[in-house]
Amino acid sequence: MLNKSRLRNFKKTVTGSFIIIIFTCGVFQSASVENVFAEKLNNLSDLNNSPKINKYLYSRAQQKDMFKVGLYWDKKLGLSQGCKEGREVIAITLMLLEPIDFPEDKAHPVAGVWQHRFAFKRCG
Repeated sequence: MLNKSRLRNFKKTVTGSFIIIIFTCGVFQSASVENVFAEKLNNLSDLNNSPKINKYLYSRAQQKDMFKVGLYWDKKLGLSQGCKEGREVIAITLMLLEPIDFPEDKAHPVAGVWQHRFAFKRCG
């Protein structure tokens, strides 16, 4: 929890109209569930060989979720509250923390943990 003094210091370290945010997602599979996996990603270097997972991780829905996280932290930290337009999510890094399992017949992965690091650009 940030006290007011630490919050003021934090606000001073936020440069211009950017803040870097880390967004962690995860899904854990029940041991009793068995699926036929269309794709399994164990290493990010194989992401280009996993088009379904790649598309999911960089989908509009994921971008919207990151945008919501950015808005939440803007509000929580009192940053750019008057900004109505010009906000944007800019992907920086993706880290794979647990392998992703994405069945052919599912809309979402059934197992895996990954982390997006992104910048949240906003009007000044």
